[in-house]
Amino acid sequence: MLVALGWWVFADFGAAGAAMIGSLIAVVAFSSGIWSVVKVLQYLPGAEVPGAMALFLAQLLLLVSAVLVLQDQSWLNSRAAAVGLFATALAHQIGMVSGFLGTRTLLVQTPLPGDRLP
Repeated sequence: MLVALGWWVFADFGAAGAAMIGSLIAVVAFSSGIWSVVKVLQYLPGAEVPGAMALFLAQLLLLVSAVLVLQDQSWLNSRAAAVGLFATALAHQIGMVSGFLGTRTLLVQTPLPGDRLP
């Protein structure tokens, strides 16, 4: 996104500016989604999985509708905007998965058949 911003500042509002707009749409969608999950979990701590699935579907619908609305705009390079949106979405998902895998902790240790107990 910073490369696209720099390109847009020093060049025309072409593909780089369109990619920046796509990136900003994705950042707003995912940031509002994370904020929503935090607020829901404050009041309903048992709603992690259904809330996350509903949020994912809402974000997907928002992003697809943004692409569909922007695809026919003559002032915007829609292909570059879609690439910027996709790249930002991919970076967000990679960050979420790596954050999830990095914070996993064992809550209950259940002995399985054949395990030696300490």
